[in-house]
Amino acid sequence: MKQTSELTRRLAQAQEDVAALQTHGDNVLFTILTEDKHNTVTMHRLTRRYFSGATFTEGEGFYEGKREDALRIDILGRRDDLQSVVNLAGDIGIANSQESVIVLQTPVTRINVVTPDVDPDDDMVRKAYQDETD
Repeated sequence: MKQTSELTRRLAQAQEDVAALQTHGDNVLFTILTEDKHNTVTMHRLTRRYFSGATFTEGEGFYEGKREDALRIDILGRRDDLQSVVNLAGDIGIANSQESVIVLQTPVTRINVVTPDVDPDDDMVRKAYQDETD
């Protein structure tokens, strides 16, 4: 029973968090698209200058018809972080000797899913998952 009440409490908190975020509604996903010059330490250092968190994804793309290694930097922030993102993109352009760096801004509803500390072998947990798959 103790786990059930803890799960209920966490679910209620998550629902309150979602309601608060939907009310304020200025969450934004910023994406910076740049050439990957394989200077990871520099990219991390520059990003940390402005933000405490980001996701880096390496890939490949084309610029002016030529294949190049690409780097995508995603930052979950707020609308008023735009100037910091533009500053970061400028710093990245200088570090990579690029003519341009692309910045995308996408509105998002942010939902944090908190996973409780439960034993997956617990009968209650197993039954909950079983009910979902039936």
